[in-house]
Amino acid sequence: MLTGDKVLFDGLSSMSFKSNITSFKWEFHDGTSANGPMAEKVYDKPGCYIASLWVNNIHGDVDVARDAEGQGRCARVAGIPVELAEPA
Repeated sequence: MLTGDKVLFDGLSSMSFKSNITSFKWEFHDGTSANGPMAEKVYDKPGCYIASLWVNNIHGDVDVARDAEGQGRCARVAGIPVELAEPA
């Protein structure tokens, strides 16, 4: 992905073993958040950005999607390629 591209975060395959999921909340590395099973984010600088997905079920149970090291999901964003102009 390049800076300025929309990054799609998809939590549709999330599940709760006790009951249906009632809410989804995404928390992003830059302090912003989004609600819903899917979220879009645009990054303006290259880097590796962390997103965590919090889900609640009807019983009030809460869980967060993180990897084995306790980190959230990482979206790698590269810089926008620059087209060089010929000198005048």
